[in-house]
Amino acid sequence: MIEMHFDLHELTKLSDDFLEAAKEKFPRKTKNFMGRAGNRMRTRARAAYKSDIKHSKTGNLVRGLSRGRPYIYGKDEFSVRVINKAPHAHLFEHGHVLWAHPPGAKHAIKTNRMVEGRYTMAHTEKAFQEEYEGMVDEFVDQLLQEGEIL
Repeated sequence: MIEMHFDLHELTKLSDDFLEAAKEKFPRKTKNFMGRAGNRMRTRARAAYKSDIKHSKTGNLVRGLSRGRPYIYGKDEFSVRVINKAPHAHLFEHGHVLWAHPPGAKHAIKTNRMVEGRYTMAHTEKAFQEEYEGMVDEFVDQLLQEGEIL
């Protein structure tokens, strides 16, 4: 009887080594890849916001989503930001105290009710993680097929 044991940690390390080589040897291709990943994350976030919003008068919350430029974080880690620039995005994400406008009142009155946050970006980020890992694998495979890493 023959037994075979595989240490998947080594495969993960190999994949990380390939990605590290891609970052060092092909920074332009890696930046382009990060830009595509950011665009896909922004698309997923837009769809999530549209499904979470019950009614919208202006659509500014969805329109406020944007992707920044890929940049190097720390010493050697590529990153890209997907943020919501809408001035009320943090209220939708994290919740807020409800203010009421009673009839005939000149100013809004603070109530004791708390509107719960939806955490749409956090949920989208968590759901996108698996898709991103697949994108990284495809990127490394593409570089291997082109014979550029080895």
